Amino acid sequence: MAEEEKPEKPFTRFSAYVFLVVGYVVCIAAGLLAADQLHYVMNDLRFIFDQNIRPDLIFYPPIAVLFVDTMHNFASKIDS
Repeated sequence: MAEEEKPEKPFTRFSAYVFLVVGYVVCIAAGLLAADQLHYVMNDLRFIFDQNIRPDLIFYPPIAVLFVDTMHNFASKIDS
């Protein structure tokens, strides 16, 4: 036990830096692409910022969460 083995490093320092930089650039590019595409979508969704109250925008998200939670409970009961 006195002689401990050093853990093997799977990547070199250079490859880790390259991975981080490339990942950062890919994320920035994906964000710019998504923002460009959402510009067109948001122009079509002006009803969200309408002056009238829309109950479906209030009730649909909790219903979706309830549905997802029910499916998760069902799947966990099947697994056990």
